[in-house]
Amino acid sequence: MFRYYFRKIIVCPATYISAVLLFLSMVLSLDSEATAQPAYLFDSSYAMGLTTYFLPVAAVLPISFLRHALRKGGAWQFPLMHSSPRRYTLEGLAAAFVSGALVLLLSAALFHLYVVLFLKGPVSYEDSLFQGIYFYSRMSNRAGYLVRIGVYAVNAGMYAVIAYGVSGLSANQYICAASGFAFWISASVLAQTAARFAPENARLVFYALDPGQCTPGGIMTQTRDGGLIHLAVYVLVIVLLAGSGFYLRLRRRLRYG
Repeated sequence: MFRYYFRKIIVCPATYISAVLLFLSMVLSLDSEATAQPAYLFDSSYAMGLTTYFLPVAAVLPISFLRHALRKGGAWQFPLMHSSPRRYTLEGLAAAFVSGALVLLLSAALFHLYVVLFLKGPVSYEDSLFQGIYFYSRMSNRAGYLVRIGVYAVNAGMYAVIAYGVSGLSANQYICAASGFAFWISASVLAQTAARFAPENARLVFYALDPGQCTPGGIMTQTRDGGLIHLAVYVLVIVLLAGSGFYLRLRRRLRYG
């Protein structure tokens, strides 16, 4: 099932359209004085630009449209002939995660090439946004840049997993396509509001529920592990919730039609 999904994702136009649109959102976040600093410009486009709003949308489009096409054509049933509902769900979750991460990695590669080839000045990987952060201070500027791209790729995969879970509950492709952004904005608002009214010693717990804290610019970046443990736990919980919803709906559909 994973290979089936992966082949579809590789040839799906939505994968490349999403990557290009995400890349364009990063370019639009640049100012007129931007120089060839790929690490700083990449991070600032998420921290202060349009890209932070567009990522939850772009990441889910490939799996959303693929699930809709499979459902519309009735092809979703064929892989089940050679798989169990549990395996079908797990491999679908893995494929969804890969599709979201792939969109981010493709857009990051396009953005890097754009910065290096078209912006003035010598190429520098210094990033003032992360100076003084313990986790990133222990590695080279280029290594830190690559790690942060990886962190954003995991975030993109997480939103795609949410869309996959929603696709098992709703046949509407637009609901699936909006699910990543809907989760991001609603979870962020609820977490920030709860933290505002919570006792000071409990605020970190509510901030941790904000998906924005899973990115390198979040509060959790200040921890010794750079927020990677928080990100791993957050993604694991999302996978469990999305997978459970999809699996239970699939079992019900197979049993009752």
